[in-house]
Amino acid sequence: DVGRRAVPGTRRWISKGDGDMQLVVSELAVPEGSGAPVVETVEGFKQAFDLIVDEYLNGFDASEACRCVLELQAPQFHFQVVKRGVLRAMDEADRERELIAILLSCLHERGTLTAEQVAAGFRAILADLDDLTIDMPTATPLLAHFL
Repeated sequence: DVGRRAVPGTRRWISKGDGDMQLVVSELAVPEGSGAPVVETVEGFKQAFDLIVDEYLNGFDASEACRCVLELQAPQFHFQVVKRGVLRAMDEADRERELIAILLSCLHERGTLTAEQVAAGFRAILADLDDLTIDMPTATPLLAHFL
């Protein structure tokens, strides 16, 4: 692409298909001069954010996770941070649930997530709450933890 270059040695986690994750080195397209990966689709953003959360839950570095979300340069998808973060937290233990709450709070405090994006993320979850409670009867009280 014009105005983009590949950055060799970019770290990326991939699933090996058996549930394990493997760290691989890959090349991502980035805008010239920025050094940050470009995320142009909601699916790409979701995958990148899931990897950020995986690393955050392993390393507990909220500052790094916040920086990584910002570097995706995709504020149009930031509501997905709330939606995917909260949904992920619902499937996790209390410790991880609290860590994700801390991450979302950090992202909002730093201005990476606006109040509108936070509200849009929760609206998206609420729109699917009936279906969520079928698979997870405790979805409503777990969601209340974040509100």
